[in-house]
Amino acid sequence: MYRGADKENKWATPSHSTRLSTVFIVDIYCFFSRIVSVTARFGLNVVNSIMARPKTPHPTPAELEILKHLWESGPLTVREVLDRLNQTGSPRAYTSIMSLLNVMAEKELLERLPEGRAFRYRPVVERKQTLGQMVGDVWQRAFEGSATSLVAHLLDQAQPTSDELAEIRRLLERYETPEGPHS
Repeated sequence: MYRGADKENKWATPSHSTRLSTVFIVDIYCFFSRIVSVTARFGLNVVNSIMARPKTPHPTPAELEILKHLWESGPLTVREVLDRLNQTGSPRAYTSIMSLLNVMAEKELLERLPEGRAFRYRPVVERKQTLGQMVGDVWQRAFEGSATSLVAHLLDQAQPTSDELAEIRRLLERYETPEGPHS
């Protein structure tokens, strides 16, 4: 029911202020459309610079899921990625995976390798590098650079088994040696 309509006739015409606000919105839309068309003539893309999602420095969860399969298997086609994803989770559409792979190629996470009429997609970034950057970002932003806080939180969340704790102790011992963990 429009504001200003009487209770007996709820389909009455809108009030004067409602009509004015609708006209104002249409005017703004027309003005914005003109800006877009004028700037497009000069090769500027105002819509993408205003409306585009910001690029994240790390892969999104969906991109990371695809990268895991590519790191394990090597270069795959869209169909092969789709089959692997559908085995591990809810069904996805071919076109959705194809679009996501193309976005990942544009973000330079993947490289397209032509193969007949199709492409194989190969990860450009290494698993260790990607995961290291992601953990480093969380460590700095969420734990303010405190390794103790990060490890304590991780142990609380993961609730490792006694075997996993023994392996963690061995890793810590390697960090304490003069050669360090990279030996």
